[in-house]
Amino acid sequence: MRGTVALLFFLGCCTGTELETVTIATASQALSFEVEIAKTSQQRARGLMGRTSLAVNRGMLFLFPADTESSFWMKDTPIALDLIFINADGLIVDLIENAEPLSETLLTPDSPYRTVLELPAGTVSQQGMQVGDQVTLPQGVEGVSTGPGGVGASGVAGAGAASFFSA
Repeated sequence: MRGTVALLFFLGCCTGTELETVTIATASQALSFEVEIAKTSQQRARGLMGRTSLAVNRGMLFLFPADTESSFWMKDTPIALDLIFINADGLIVDLIENAEPLSETLLTPDSPYRTVLELPAGTVSQQGMQVGDQVTLPQGVEGVSTGPGGVGASGVAGAGAASFFSA
């Protein structure tokens, strides 16, 4: 009974958010991932912090109201992640693989981006993802709320698992 209660608690805490599908067209295949959407500053601030696991085809999609070049870090995120930076046209513009858990090292993409997809570490290389691959986002993701302390605030302003620093 104790194991069942623990499992129900785990499932409840980690699947309470509705999942959406993101598709990536690589040179050889179409890949689908079920993702949580982080579009408010509060959701981006929380991100994947504190999560100790992430299923193989799951992730989190961080939406920003405008192009940004903000740096990310892995502070308070105990699992390694791949970060996929996507521009407003849905093209992958940069990839940061195997971001070190709990690191405060700044991870800065080479190009401006509008969206970031975080997936379990190793996914990018295992699936052959590359800069230039096309990403199809869920319908309706354009509505991004900055809310209080959103993008543009000084200091740490929200992307959670990979918190970002506004320039």
